[in-house]
Amino acid sequence: MAGAAVSCVVAALTLVPHPATLEIPLWLNLSATAVGALEGALIASRRQKYDVVGVFVIALCLGFGGGMIRDLLLGSLPPTALQSPWYLITVVVAMLAALPLARRVRGMPRLLVLLDALTLGLFAVVGTDKALQFQIPLIAALFIGTAASVGGGVAADMLMQHTPTVLKPAPLYAVAGLAGAVTFWLLRDPIGTQTAVAVAGALVVTTALRMAAERYGLRAPVPTTLGE
Repeated sequence: MAGAAVSCVVAALTLVPHPATLEIPLWLNLSATAVGALEGALIASRRQKYDVVGVFVIALCLGFGGGMIRDLLLGSLPPTALQSPWYLITVVVAMLAALPLARRVRGMPRLLVLLDALTLGLFAVVGTDKALQFQIPLIAALFIGTAASVGGGVAADMLMQHTPTVLKPAPLYAVAGLAGAVTFWLLRDPIGTQTAVAVAGALVVTTALRMAAERYGLRAPVPTTLGE
């Protein structure tokens, strides 16, 4: 029985179309990695309780996390971030850039929110794009894009012993990532704009929604308030 079940799973996986080549531009993946790593390094440096190794690990979580989760969900192994040395180099450069800036941004909380919004938007784009190229259903592709957008933040929060932002009442977070994923798909596929335009549109929507949520306290409804 167990052997038959394994055989069925393997057979089902072989039916999933895995494209031989993916058209996600390297600059787009590296941009997501760079912005995420910069945000992670700044967050860790500001807390003043991590050494350089600790800062690097948090930067790595936010720089690699979204792409790793995307690739694991798609069964695309080894993950893209491990197929080129440029990803690790990008994380190191972003961390080195963040170290002298950490003290200056302590009084600039909006800068971190902006970086967070850009990280959400970029990983929503690269997650959705790769998922669509695997020809999976649209809803599943948008889910993967949203999971990629918040995945690095979840990993970093857990390492820093915080409740992940996506799990607690807080200014819109996963919703902003989902909005970016939907915007990217709308602009690129039904409307047919160029990839760069679709990326820009997704970033504008994600950033505007995330910044507005932070400023005006926009939150997803809490279950205990839905019946009131």
